[in-house]
Amino acid sequence: MNNYNYSNFIRDYTDKLQAELDKYCEIEKYDVELIPINVDVDGRKKDILAVKYSDALSAPLLYLNEKYFMFKDAFEMTNNINHAMEVLINHTIRQLAIIKVDIPLDEPFTMQSVNRKVYLSAMNFDKNKEYLKDMPYEKVGDMALIAVYQIDDGNTFDIRYDFCQFMRMSPQEIFDIAHKNVDRDKYKCVKVVDIVLGELQKGKRYKDYIDDFFLQNKDIPLYRLTNRYEYLGAPAIMSTNALDVAFEKVKSDYPEMESIYIMVSSKDELIVVPDKEIKDVEYLKNVHMDVQAEFGEGISAHIYNYNGYTKKLTIADAPAKDKRETKEFDLTKEHVKAR
Repeated sequence: MNNYNYSNFIRDYTDKLQAELDKYCEIEKYDVELIPINVDVDGRKKDILAVKYSDALSAPLLYLNEKYFMFKDAFEMTNNINHAMEVLINHTIRQLAIIKVDIPLDEPFTMQSVNRKVYLSAMNFDKNKEYLKDMPYEKVGDMALIAVYQIDDGNTFDIRYDFCQFMRMSPQEIFDIAHKNVDRDKYKCVKVVDIVLGELQKGKRYKDYIDDFFLQNKDIPLYRLTNRYEYLGAPAIMSTNALDVAFEKVKSDYPEMESIYIMVSSKDELIVVPDKEIKDVEYLKNVHMDVQAEFGEGISAHIYNYNGYTKKLTIADAPAKDKRETKEFDLTKEHVKAR
């Protein structure tokens, strides 16, 4: 995308969106016109398209700077400009389908919006080294935590260095905000047996990874920890607030336990086990790896351990002499530095 810049994007996005809206309006029997506007928000120039419907006095607003970041994120996933543009146009059409009021469909990037909408996501480090070159990240075990911006429910884009420059913020400032938002989210920890059996009674499977793990190891008490949206819940592994929810829930069922073992089953959740119920961490890791190989996202191969008294997270299966990864994280102190 070296020769494809912001000006090219504005031209193509406007043309393709107008073409799609013209098709839509033939069915709906009204006309729509895209009107370019330039405004200043927080001292930054903003390029806006006003979507003017013939039967409405007001117009929805599309912030092109924000759309451009979404476009680049789609391009990184597909490495295809046309496909990335198609993804963005389809998303915009869904936004515009029933809205004819004078409101910003994409909230402009401001310090206020960043403070509310930046969170964390987890991915495997080794599998994504090339992808991570253009973005800040934190290394936790064999995982990379990246910062993401939540556009709306279920839609995010990954934050790269150019976003930090656009916001005049350092990567560390972005990650400080992301950790605060993750830490003050609401979390729930539920027995896996209750989830799986409830779904089986309906004739459904829950999730392949969890179902398979549970059905192969019914003697291991599993708990699922995630946030209230059940979306991007894996970074909870670095939040004392989240891990304490799990620690207290599991301890209420197993008072003799001293800590909990944690597995990253997907980007959306963690699986938790009381320590006293596991005699062999290597056995737990082997089961985790076997199920991950068939069903999982492969975010982390490690088994982690969290002590709710000391607030320390450790990699339970890491060889003592292995110097390649940090083995212990004190979650009462500052989080891992962004790279």
